Amino acid sequence: PTYVNRGRFYTGFAIQMRCVRDDMFAQTVTLHYLTNGEVTLRILYRKQEFLIPVMLIMKALVDCTDEEIFDKIVKGSTNNTDICDRVELLITEGKRFHLLHNKGDYLSFIGGRFRTVLEVGENLSDEEVGAIFLRDYIIVHLSDGN
Repeated sequence: PTYVNRGRFYTGFAIQMRCVRDDMFAQTVTLHYLTNGEVTLRILYRKQEFLIPVMLIMKALVDCTDEEIFDKIVKGSTNNTDICDRVELLITEGKRFHLLHNKGDYLSFIGGRFRTVLEVGENLSDEEVGAIFLRDYIIVHLSDGN
């Protein structure tokens, strides 16, 4: 499929992964590479498309520093400037969310944006809604949500 028409900066490069739970619920997630170095994660929910910066998802999944993310992705290939440059751009993109400092902040940010979409009750915090969103629509293939 062509991804160039998704929006500004989108390229023809993307990776799709179909994640399936034990009850056979499946969710396809797509990582889109953009010409400005950003990566967005695309999901469909009730026939509606959502494009989410991948750094937002990564920081909501694991409480870690930018340096730890860099090290995990680069995996010792620091002499490969192509990989290092792309990861640095990815981390720089994440700086847009400068008011978010830890995993809970990122989960709350996501939960606040998806509360009405998911139609969850007001009795849950934004952080809980964010965790539900990740567990039920992003990492559905992981049985314990981690």
